[in-house]
Amino acid sequence: MRIIISQPRYLPVMSYLQRLYHADLFVLLDSVQRQGRGWENRNKLLVPDS
Repeated sequence: MRIIISQPRYLPVMSYLQRLYHADLFVLLDSVQRQGRGWENRNKLLVPDS
């Protein structure tokens, strides 16, 4: 049995979706502190000025 515990991702990458596919049990651990210098912090959203 494969159990995978992972933090939720804002923009999931292919390896994240692949882990979800191969897991028998997938646990989203959302009660931990966000990484300060993680990959998600480098993504920027372009929104029009309103």
